Amino acid sequence: MMRLFYTLLVVSILHTPFFLAAQNFNPEKIAKKLLERMEAEPAAFHSVNIVLSDRIDLNALDEQLTAQRALPAQRSETVISALKEKTAATQGELLAFLKYSPSSKPASVNSFWVANAIFAELKNDLIAELSQRPDVAWIGLNGKLEMEAFSMMPAPPMLEPNNRERGLSVIDAPALWAMGYTGYGQLAFTNDTGVDPDVPAIATHYRGFYTDPNSAFFFYDENTQAQEDTVTPFDCGLHGTHVNGTILGLERMANDTIGVAFNAQWIGGSILCGLGTEDNIASFQWSLDPDGNPATTDDMPDVINNSWYDPTLDELDCFSVYVPVLEAMEAAGIAVVFSAGNEGPDVGTITMPHNININLVNAFTVGALNGNTGSLPIASFSSRGPSHCDADSLSLQIKPEVSAPGVDVRSCIPEGYGLLSGTSMASPHVSGAILLLKEAFPYLPGKEFKLALYYSCTDLGLPGEDNTFGMGVINVLDAYNYLIAQGHVPVSPFVNSDVLFVDLQIPETNCEEEVSPIIVVENGGSDTLTSFEVNYEVGSVSNVFTWTGGLAQKERASIHLPTLNVPSGEYRIRISLAKPNGVDDERPFNNVFERNIQVLDRERLVVQIEGSAIPCADESALLRASYSGPGRLSVKWFDQPFGGTPIALGNEFAAPVLSAQDTFYAEATYNIPVGLADKNTAPSAVLDEDRGLEFNAIRPFLLKSVQVFAEEMGLIQIKLLDNDGEIIESSIRQIQAGQYELELNWEVPAGFGHSLVKEGGKPLYCNTSGIDYPFTQPGLVTITGPSDNTNDTYYYFYDWNIELPEICERTMTIVPASSTETGTAASFTSSLDTVELTDNQAVQFTNTSSGDVSAFDWNFGDGTGSTEENPAHTYEEVGQYVVSLTTTNPNGCTSFSLDTIVVKL
Repeated sequence: MMRLFYTLLVVSILHTPFFLAAQNFNPEKIAKKLLERMEAEPAAFHSVNIVLSDRIDLNALDEQLTAQRALPAQRSETVISALKEKTAATQGELLAFLKYSPSSKPASVNSFWVANAIFAELKNDLIAELSQRPDVAWIGLNGKLEMEAFSMMPAPPMLEPNNRERGLSVIDAPALWAMGYTGYGQLAFTNDTGVDPDVPAIATHYRGFYTDPNSAFFFYDENTQAQEDTVTPFDCGLHGTHVNGTILGLERMANDTIGVAFNAQWIGGSILCGLGTEDNIASFQWSLDPDGNPATTDDMPDVINNSWYDPTLDELDCFSVYVPVLEAMEAAGIAVVFSAGNEGPDVGTITMPHNININLVNAFTVGALNGNTGSLPIASFSSRGPSHCDADSLSLQIKPEVSAPGVDVRSCIPEGYGLLSGTSMASPHVSGAILLLKEAFPYLPGKEFKLALYYSCTDLGLPGEDNTFGMGVINVLDAYNYLIAQGHVPVSPFVNSDVLFVDLQIPETNCEEEVSPIIVVENGGSDTLTSFEVNYEVGSVSNVFTWTGGLAQKERASIHLPTLNVPSGEYRIRISLAKPNGVDDERPFNNVFERNIQVLDRERLVVQIEGSAIPCADESALLRASYSGPGRLSVKWFDQPFGGTPIALGNEFAAPVLSAQDTFYAEATYNIPVGLADKNTAPSAVLDEDRGLEFNAIRPFLLKSVQVFAEEMGLIQIKLLDNDGEIIESSIRQIQAGQYELELNWEVPAGFGHSLVKEGGKPLYCNTSGIDYPFTQPGLVTITGPSDNTNDTYYYFYDWNIELPEICERTMTIVPASSTETGTAASFTSSLDTVELTDNQAVQFTNTSSGDVSAFDWNFGDGTGSTEENPAHTYEEVGQYVVSLTTTNPNGCTSFSLDTIVVKL
């Protein structure tokens, strides 16, 4: 069929003024889309891949290694060595020819041993010449890869504590979890848009914490056409992160399970952000030997998940550079899994190159069904078979091989969670299932797991294998039992000694040059955990802490590590756990975590317990947050250092009556003014011009509101612009005559040259002279001048109210338990509840406490206090003040009482 197709193509092009009509070429060696590109751009350089004829018979080598029952290390080293030796022996002359040909770009010539292939940018005449060479088997076109299309729900879902995603149960993954198989020690390669390493559900699963990071993430530099030497994992979209979450995601603190093999690890690649065909082949080659040592296998993935297609291929390109690549992966023992594509419901829509059929499970392609419905219907978008490639049997032509849940699958994305639909969501269910099986049978190559899943599917649709569901929906328990029936013996998943890293709790910004991490650990072994070491380091500062206690199997502990004193700067904190019960950890791939942090010398919010003694029986302690900077302070109180729901609001917090010591945490927000306070502070006028103010945002903040002054009610348009004049926020607002507070609640990003401007609408007051710029809140914002560059005009927007969350971590306060001593019941009266500031009137406070009092501690709420029994106090600023009296009795315990004084003009 392929020969006939190209014969017809040649007949067609010979009747056109096509350059090849006058040249010798072999059309059977040139991809159709490359021929089309050559015709359309006859003078251009074309990026191509050249597959050599002399290649390893990888299928025969695979059969030989299987017959020998080769272990993974022997298998991979044998295959990699054979591929490299063949490339070294066969490519030398052709590489030299290409690099010195005037019809090639020498810098573009790259050799790849994974397929005995060469990538280069060549002109038409050289491509035609190569097609006649006996040492050249195929010449294909290189181009950008395409992501398998997917759909996303408009309102992404949130974290769901104690949840298990529906699709995981559909494939019966919980049955293997119950046996103890959770994917520990296995490695997935998500070959996609990359992976966001900071997403909590997958952050602790990154293999780069345990090895050279260059062996854990692949990115091909477009400029150098080579792998970058140093790269931090990233996701250029959200697709790869979502896929990775379905393979192995688990947010341990919330016990929210989104991944099939939630104790496995990942490495990643960003081939959907790069060159295309070339860096894709480079990523496969890299995955065979990430650390450059073919004798090691810990760095090599057990499964590669692929949710892309290569549009440079035609559906009849049944041989391409991908064929020897996929043969190499399978021979080396790696299971490669593809999504089928989202071109359904038409037949013959499996996307390239996974429409090829090297054997029953290569390429291994996954269709998408709806796992949220009991009947498991196929998704309408799921691509259908058959393959367009010839085959020796009907089974080889049927596509996809299997199906899995792919409709409204919840998984992690950068910044949270999302529901996505696509065969891209189905294939990671299969990849995760392979990791579970690999943990149970670590000595088997990936092909055996694909066969086990293939032969153990639950049939759906038409009886038997079909071009909609393939063999049906995978069932990982049935695949496990299939392998046992084949004579394979599973290894035990249980160990005696294992300390598991559950969570690292530390703010992004740490203040007062102190770093105080909190870690959560779990006993993953069967022995009671009585001790382990915690090694932690920030820059050049490090410490070793030995924990002792008692944790039963699966029990967790939250541990506040001793504080490290670290100079201000940007750092990466690394924490590792070791020596559970004084012995080597039997599962070392679950006890390390790293994170980027900032250390500042900024002071934290000050929180004090009123009084100097512990509360009396049945009394509570009063906590008060104080602040002496500009603006107003508002405080939320928590019973945990990170996350959670506030248990109280306000700068004062009456703790509950405690029978045991407890800890509370204060989180501050500041409302800070900036700009001219009032139009009456300088000569003013009403203008109808489109003007505003320029400012620099040193750090992001929320612009809560501004004041405007108008002569009449009406509409105005207000815009927030960046330095390039691009709109950040824009709104049309109704204003009232006179002074009017304009509520904005706009998120202002950090940046220089922002402007807040009026464009159209009713005239507003501005100040026309006597303005002294800049208006500054240090380290936050500076209003630099008017938008029209006049020197002393202040346009329109007065008394900016900026809301700024505290950048330091929550302030921790340890509250003592109530005493058993009985004592006074503090109380007092005030001569005034409301005070006119202009009257300069003192408020008389009178103690009315019952019982004996040995000391009085007054706090007037404005930063001042007294120890007199009946003090008087004069307030100097407008505001609302919470006054407290804390009394101490002769037995040494305290009681407190509160009242509020309002001071107004």
